[in-house]
Amino acid sequence: MVLYHCLGGAIYVDGEMVDDNRIIHIMVSERTRDADYQVGFGVAQPDELEIHLAMPPAKASPDGPVPSPVPTGVMLPNGAEQPFIHVNFYGNAELQGNRFYNAN
Repeated sequence: MVLYHCLGGAIYVDGEMVDDNRIIHIMVSERTRDADYQVGFGVAQPDELEIHLAMPPAKASPDGPVPSPVPTGVMLPNGAEQPFIHVNFYGNAELQGNRFYNAN
């Protein structure tokens, strides 16, 4: 089972908006890592859910996604700024309802 939603959003740092029209990807899936956080076949735990929040290096535009690094402020070992955000939330995630918010 995988549920997801993509939308445009703003990024705030210390209460100040630093970027907007970001693509936000939210996905709920069964747990895909074992107790040692290793990913692989045969480790899925269908009774446990995890939530993924990702912001790829792209922005929303009327013509579709356009390349744009996320201003993360995280510097990589090679000196470049990390251009995306991906966070997993583990634990006791619980879903209620059967549809996502629709603004229309």
